[in-house]
Amino acid sequence: MDHDLGRDARPVISLLLIDDHPVFRQGLRNIFATEEDIRVVGEGADGEQALQLAHALRPDVLLLDINLPGINGLQVTSRLKADHLSTAIVLLTAYHDM
Repeated sequence: MDHDLGRDARPVISLLLIDDHPVFRQGLRNIFATEEDIRVVGEGADGEQALQLAHALRPDVLLLDINLPGINGLQVTSRLKADHLSTAIVLLTAYHDM
């Protein structure tokens, strides 16, 4: 992975955000904007965008919602691993408890 260097010569981690809820994505973007060693390089809202952006951007880390429209996060993970993409994948999900 080719890292930019942040302050104090620490590598900057490139991060791709994929979640189908725009407000949640914005919140994550705002949180990561406060970190000097993390740079959000892209965002998407579904599994197809996740695949396209992961291949195009080659981020260090992909923060990926499991419950996505179309191709879900688990399917995206399987496809990216089959393609031998070196991106680390962090899966996240939420549910509404009734």
